[in-house]
Amino acid sequence: MEDLTKKRQGEPGFFGLTGRVALVTGGASGLGKLFCETLAQFGADIVIGDIDEEGALKTTELVQKLGRKSLAVRADVSHPDDVEHMVRETVEKLGSIDILMNNAGIMTKANRVADMPVEDWDRVIAV
Repeated sequence: MEDLTKKRQGEPGFFGLTGRVALVTGGASGLGKLFCETLAQFGADIVIGDIDEEGALKTTELVQKLGRKSLAVRADVSHPDDVEHMVRETVEKLGSIDILMNNAGIMTKANRVADMPVEDWDRVIAV
């Protein structure tokens, strides 16, 4: 498969994100971590917003090894004050937010929504 991050002769990179800042919520693990890595491979600087501060720091290290700037911000997206802090830190440290990946989420024990207790549903929706 062709590497779309590389420029072809005389053409800009097809998916080049150099100079862009991506804020990925839930970027400490799972798909969020993969999104961070992929966006960084395409040239974006990455902010990882997550309640798992240790995991976010590990993702930050991964992004920095790819040659991109990265910042970990501990944030619970179900709390507006945390979200405001995350956005403020991003803009102060990296200048802007060009890409927002709302990936944060939680799992419940129920496999089907119909089997989920109302309290669990409320928690899922809050995130």
